[in-house]
Amino acid sequence: MLVELDDEHTKCGICIAKFSSDRDNKDPEIRKHLPVLSSSQRCDHWFCHGCILREQLRVADENNGKVPKWIRCMHCREKTSFNPAEPKYHRLLIDLLARAQKYAAAQVKAEQTEVEENENTDAITMKQEQNDEFHEDYAASEAKEDGEGVGADDDDARSVKRESDITDHGEQEVKRAKLTTPSPPLVRVKEEPTEFDDDYDETTSLERRAPINGIDASTNNADNTPASPKW
Repeated sequence: MLVELDDEHTKCGICIAKFSSDRDNKDPEIRKHLPVLSSSQRCDHWFCHGCILREQLRVADENNGKVPKWIRCMHCREKTSFNPAEPKYHRLLIDLLARAQKYAAAQVKAEQTEVEENENTDAITMKQEQNDEFHEDYAASEAKEDGEGVGADDDDARSVKRESDITDHGEQEVKRAKLTTPSPPLVRVKEEPTEFDDDYDETTSLERRAPINGIDASTNNADNTPASPKW
């Protein structure tokens, strides 16, 4: 069980210095700060060992240098309260102080560890955010390049299609012009009978027409029958 200690338990009531909990330390300066409990059953006060030694010297000066074995309590003035040569250390308070100091040290270490973990977490998060931003920028750049390439291909395709449409339209216009060009009007020719003079030679005429009409000139007709003799 952890007991909360106030200044009355952690500091000397005379010099207001903090008590020490290192009772295994042999250094006199450290041991002077150990809490010493009154030996009297009618007094439950405690002070640091250094203040008790100073009180003993003060009483000795008042008694012409005679050093007392026991001194009164500096708070309630109870007799035979403290023996500076054989101090009664406040063990319970020393144990509580040691636990409190260990707990405080553990708390400080835990806080430092938490701060370091938070710093590491923040650093990792920041690095992850930077990586995410880099990947997003890279993906956006790739998408932009792909879009520009597709756009260029689309522009080329649209340009080719436009040229093809123009060509097809031109050909259609030419065909339409040919179809709409008026043909020359038909002229009916009136056939008139041919008049022959006395010198007209029908055989000679047939010979001239035979190569064209496929008629044998010797037969004078198309079915190759013998021509009638000329009388």
